[in-house]
Amino acid sequence: MLRHTTLIEFRGFRTLAGYTTAVSLHAHTNRSKERVTDVPRYLERIPLVASFVRREIREYAARNGLPIDFTKGWWHPPVSSRAVLASERSQICRVLGLTPLVSITDHDTIQAGLELQREHPCTLVPVSLEWTVPFHRGFFHLGVHNLRPESAPAVVRSLSEHWSNGGPLWVRCAMRAFQLGASAPLRPLLAASVRLAGASTPNHGAPAAIIDASAPASGACT
Repeated sequence: MLRHTTLIEFRGFRTLAGYTTAVSLHAHTNRSKERVTDVPRYLERIPLVASFVRREIREYAARNGLPIDFTKGWWHPPVSSRAVLASERSQICRVLGLTPLVSITDHDTIQAGLELQREHPCTLVPVSLEWTVPFHRGFFHLGVHNLRPESAPAVVRSLSEHWSNGGPLWVRCAMRAFQLGASAPLRPLLAASVRLAGASTPNHGAPAAIIDASAPASGACT
């Protein structure tokens, strides 16, 4: 069980002194199912491409008597869960010299995490996912990490059941709070809060890195 995490400004290897583990919090495998529902709307914004896409959609509908149902499609990378785990671990070991902890976040599925846990029973492999939550005309992708393997399938089923109406009540409340906080009247207050939170860190201006000092040493670099 991880005891705590710390958010620090990353300014080279001196920042890593005293830390033993680096966590990868965003990676996808060929088990991922990123929905393509909104693809046509984005393609419509691309010059030259838009007219080609419109023509193809019209021709498809003429041939099949029905329009393309983009809600039934998804995209995923062509890389296996085993290869992604090995790649993420290798980068952390090679670049940072720290013990790697990889939390694979496929879109709306935990299949990769469960498979990797069976393949690596003595190594810490979190069961995680990137959950798609509709928000007005777009989506939020929320990282859900370190689910208990025995209850994870039931949790994912619950999230899937709530997908169409924006998720459980607590998620809808959080999304509404974000919407209000990002609105024009409250935007200066939100910006000030972010600056105030950053003021407590020793360094500023560099990309942030999430480094955990208390994770077990399983999967250490060799």
